[in-house]
Amino acid sequence: MAPTLLDKDLVIVDTSQNRVRDEEIYALAYGDAVLIKRIRPQLDGGLKVISDNKGGHYEDAIVPAAERDQVRIVGRVGGFLRYI
Repeated sequence: MAPTLLDKDLVIVDTSQNRVRDEEIYALAYGDAVLIKRIRPQLDGGLKVISDNKGGHYEDAIVPAAERDQVRIVGRVGGFLRYI
């Protein structure tokens, strides 16, 4: 999958939308990191954190249901600005 967002893109985050819907892109805080990732809820209550940039060094990750409270959904990415 081609990257949706590129380095230096400005991301617009709707902080009122912090409930995960299937495969939307979200800003999330996990530990000390703030990430922009596609999120897929799992049946067991966990989250699959998906990177659109498959060609880089970014791997998909699973956040187990037991660690779900360590992830804060900041908001849904509603758009971005790209300089040309």
